Amino acid sequence: MALSLAVLTVASLISISAAPAGAATGKSYKIMVIGSLSGVASYQIPEIVPAAKAFFHKADPNVTVLSCDDQFTESDALDCEHEAVTDGVAAVIGGFAYLAENESIIEAAGIPAVGTTDSTSSVSFSISNSNGLYAGIGGGLWQAGCKKLGILYLDGTQALATAIVGNFKWKSVTYSVIPDNAPDLSSPVAKLAQANVQCIALSAEPNQVIQAMTAIKQAGLKNVKVAMVEAVLTPQVLSALGSEANGLISIEGNVDPLSGAPVVKTITSQMKAVDPSAPVSSAAIISWASADVISQAAAKITGTINAASMVKALNGLRNVSTDGALPTLSMTQLPNPAFKRFFSHYAIDYQIENGKPKLLANWYDLSSALGKTASGE
Repeated sequence: MALSLAVLTVASLISISAAPAGAATGKSYKIMVIGSLSGVASYQIPEIVPAAKAFFHKADPNVTVLSCDDQFTESDALDCEHEAVTDGVAAVIGGFAYLAENESIIEAAGIPAVGTTDSTSSVSFSISNSNGLYAGIGGGLWQAGCKKLGILYLDGTQALATAIVGNFKWKSVTYSVIPDNAPDLSSPVAKLAQANVQCIALSAEPNQVIQAMTAIKQAGLKNVKVAMVEAVLTPQVLSALGSEANGLISIEGNVDPLSGAPVVKTITSQMKAVDPSAPVSSAAIISWASADVISQAAAKITGTINAASMVKALNGLRNVSTDGALPTLSMTQLPNPAFKRFFSHYAIDYQIENGKPKLLANWYDLSSALGKTASGE
């Protein structure tokens, strides 16, 4: 398959006809933020709630923002969906949660889900998708000139490893699994070194990034490019790595929270007014942008704002701006059945320099690179 990963220009992404961000309606309606507010420490993202509240507090204070903690368990996620139905919300904002694995309850109730959601459900409006973003790791390394790919991935995340490979014409692909509770990663990295890989895509938890970089250095892979999603490059990881982080490629589906972009400053200011202690993470940016998208859909509804009218309005959105948090969005389905409801199918690449992200490649379209794998989160 011929790939079209040309970098998109600012003019093509922020069109003159783009809808204004944060259109207030003056009407009252409810939304619910569902995500892992507690539970497994490495998956906790409580900041998604104040991020959504911050947007509506500034743009549309008549909106009631509810929240539900799925504690990163499937049963609690389903309970949250039941709660959304009972509370009569007009829309759900999904964080990194089990919601993306099973939306059956809200789908049956016709409640739209915006954010990190399933990419096939009829009520999904996915603007963040793990498998889609992992295709961006492959895209970033491909654009960096790599042809012999090595994938270092946590046991049980084969779907993400497959997404990295995507539809790119690699000369070779070498998979190496990180076993659960591995004391170090020297053995998995040695396998990649033996294959003479030119680059390494890392799919791991934040605490394993440091182990991986230590093992890569010890294996003598000095000139090998290493890429991963921004979510695992936490401030704590970057601080621990120090200069060893220089040159790492950070793949993102939203503007980097450390980039200093104007929209990040806006989100930071708005969140401080709601919860001064909440961090402005990628999860927070996606939640804020999801609230923005919902608000713009609500502004197009002339009658009652409810789940049914919200689904219709969301499906009709075209050329929507989120002030640079995401590229311009249009809710038009992709032909790929596994990602047909993935509406922000773009990536942006940064390279780490002295602990800070430096823009490496502006927004590029991943739609032709997405493999026909299960959509996942």
